[in-house]
Amino acid sequence: MGRRLACPTEAEEQAAVLEWAGILRPRFPCLDMLYASPQGQVYRKRYWRPEVLGMSPGLPDLHLPVARGGFYGCWIELKRLRGGVLSPQQRWWLDRLRAEGHVAEVCKGADAAIAVLFAYIAGEMRRAA
Repeated sequence: MGRRLACPTEAEEQAAVLEWAGILRPRFPCLDMLYASPQGQVYRKRYWRPEVLGMSPGLPDLHLPVARGGFYGCWIELKRLRGGVLSPQQRWWLDRLRAEGHVAEVCKGADAAIAVLFAYIAGEMRRAA
């Protein structure tokens, strides 16, 4: 039997998205504002109590605070290609962000996240009136 290829970690997928953004920054300067939430690392290390630092469980992994197509910004909860389930807190954040006029998507893998970001910055997503 053939050996199954390793599935990239969520951190590796996130690094790929940020690398893509770095390459496209000359064409789309707004990508300078794309950032990743450090919350996952803080929660995993448990050095501090997250609530003391103003952190909230479930906040999406990536945020582009740039208005496009009637939306206020774009948030992405990144998951691995295989596995990765939304927690109740993640679902709550995504629902609230959408209700407040943001794009908020769950993306399995870097390619899906890149597709959402590209469609967003290209103005292909439109908010219903």
